[in-house]
Amino acid sequence: MHHAAVFAAVRWTNISDRSRLIFQGDLISGPLRPVFGPGIIDIDLKAVRGRAHHFTHTEYWASRATASQLQVLRQAVNLLDRPPEERQTGADTA
Repeated sequence: MHHAAVFAAVRWTNISDRSRLIFQGDLISGPLRPVFGPGIIDIDLKAVRGRAHHFTHTEYWASRATASQLQVLRQAVNLLDRPPEERQTGADTA
């Protein structure tokens, strides 16, 4: 069995905030689709709300996050289990 077989049934949305310098964005964040394959939806927060001006590793879900950023998080969690064509994610699907 392939080492990635456990992820066969997983829907994975990766919300990232690539860093600029050390204190702007999330230092350990970035796109995963090129590494793990087409089953991942990569969403770059810079495209959603602009470049971060401070360290954001723990602020993806903070109450001071922008409305558009929180909407992306809600759509990624998808508690209502809507199919992808019914959701708007702002995802990078290239």
